[in-house]
Amino acid sequence: MLFSSQTFWFARQGWAAYNPDVNGIFIIFTLLSTLRRGAPEGILSRIAAGRVWRVFQTLGQPLRPRTAFWLALCREAGLLNHLQRPTAFAQTWLGWPLEAQILHLFAAWEAAPHNCQERQLRKRLRLRLAQGQALLPSDQRLLPGLESLGLICQERLTLLGKAIFGLAQFPSPTPTQPWHLAGETLVVPYNPNWQLLWKLEAFLTPQAPLAYALDRSALRRAGQRGEPEKFLEILQAGLGTPPPPELRARVLEQPILQVSNGLVLEFSDPAELRQLRRSEALRSHFERVLSPRHLFIDEKTAPRLLKLLERRGIFSFTPPPNQTGSSSDLGEGPGVGVRPHFSRAPLLEPFGESLPLLQFIQGAIRQQLAFEMRYHAPGGERPEIHRLTPLLFEERGGYTYVIAYSHTRKGQRTYRLDRMEVPGTVPFHSATLRE
Repeated sequence: MLFSSQTFWFARQGWAAYNPDVNGIFIIFTLLSTLRRGAPEGILSRIAAGRVWRVFQTLGQPLRPRTAFWLALCREAGLLNHLQRPTAFAQTWLGWPLEAQILHLFAAWEAAPHNCQERQLRKRLRLRLAQGQALLPSDQRLLPGLESLGLICQERLTLLGKAIFGLAQFPSPTPTQPWHLAGETLVVPYNPNWQLLWKLEAFLTPQAPLAYALDRSALRRAGQRGEPEKFLEILQAGLGTPPPPELRARVLEQPILQVSNGLVLEFSDPAELRQLRRSEALRSHFERVLSPRHLFIDEKTAPRLLKLLERRGIFSFTPPPNQTGSSSDLGEGPGVGVRPHFSRAPLLEPFGESLPLLQFIQGAIRQQLAFEMRYHAPGGERPEIHRLTPLLFEERGGYTYVIAYSHTRKGQRTYRLDRMEVPGTVPFHSATLRE
């Protein structure tokens, strides 16, 4: 809400220029949203303070006064309990009008100190501000708290401060504006519906003040935190309109058909594609592998890439029309379809003696079959379960990698072979790929 050009100048500058230093509501909202994820019991104050401080550092915003001030204020206001968890009253408080929120926080600010002398100092400061008297040097350490609540600016009461002290009327609030999408970012204009934003942050973590990423990884985490349908209801309430069909499909993990303009290169031997991918200059152009012999390249970069291949003695030609569209265009061997990224029947675990992992994956590449495996990512506490269709082997830096289409991640990924575990196979330990 806009109360004066001094205190809320940032609201006219847009969300990017928003400075939470002069809005205690934003600071408290972010603090509550951070702490609702909880912390281990014991040494709670230190853990809670460090967690809140790191969140504001990530947002690129300084936190003044210190975190301890805001924790004490929220406890006194009944927004946090003794375990540093948001209370049920906190969600109710977020729905109050701004004047009621500030009045409640100001009363908590006066009553927060346990020391009786400190409480008297805060009351005397209030009287001096209300009467327009000169402030004392001892008052200087108390000013940052009132400045962050928007009550004073340059040691004088703002319009909001005068209204809180009963010296002026509360201005009319600015209307709440709907959220909007900017590419893969959800932007929430200032003066949001804090209760609706509270529900949103149960699914999304802000990447900047009042800005939330909607990329693939953010939506995957949102799906892990709650029901996708509920998340879509929150987006629709904030946007004022139903989310775009593409965003809805990504949230629900529905199949999306992407049409791209480009060329499909077919190599006569899978070894040729593996050899070319060993070059760092070419690997950046060879990211979209369709099969062990087929590669998709963007239409814009195709002329330059074809010239690079010609310099290496690899010339391209377009087959006659009667030779295109055959069932063997995108695979090897009989019965291979034209859609290698769609899974077929999973491979059965071998009976009796276990197959070597390398031999198992080579068979999956030849037949273009999907299988599930456990991937031991570096730094991960537990292995990740991935369902993938392998496309290509390659060696890089002394390790063997598998280029595959991940049905779990809905995109092409690279896996190190010695970190893969398939039930019923012998793990791969050698870093040399024998052709």
